[in-house]
Amino acid sequence: MQRVFITGLSGSGKSTVGRIAARRLGWRAVDTDKIVVREAGMSIDDIFKSFGEREFRGRERGALMSTVEQNRVLVATGGGIVLDSRNRSDMLSSGLAVYIKASPRSCALHLKSSKRGEKRPLLEGDDGLESRLRTMLAERSQLYETAHLTVDGERERVGELVTDFLAALAHAGVTDADNLP
Repeated sequence: MQRVFITGLSGSGKSTVGRIAARRLGWRAVDTDKIVVREAGMSIDDIFKSFGEREFRGRERGALMSTVEQNRVLVATGGGIVLDSRNRSDMLSSGLAVYIKASPRSCALHLKSSKRGEKRPLLEGDDGLESRLRTMLAERSQLYETAHLTVDGERERVGELVTDFLAALAHAGVTDADNLP
């Protein structure tokens, strides 16, 4: 397996885990949201405001498709990438899909302390960040669960999550556990 796709709710740690794990493995880290932003020349928030969610999802699909032929790559995906059945199918057939399963509460805490913070179009509103994440998880949990592997994202330290993630990859035969730093 030369490609790993990381899925989960916003704030579950997909990008951070992907970046750190890729560095440890000597692989490349790719983030579909960053691809979308770079290719569009505007923020995700601006894409939503100017063109809507449908346009964003189309760009997100294109970003994913640009990764399915790459080797030795960890792909952090946007939280909603699983909404498109073609995306789920492509991730499952061209690599290993790993779901970082974290509670809405944990994700909300991580989002509040992140650089990008809560500035995510689908998380804006008056009903509270944790409530919006809970609603999203209810809508998406079965889709996330289609991943090949699930890693428990309820870790206080990102290093613990990365260690668990790398152990899951080794267990799945993607990497050699003896060669992990």
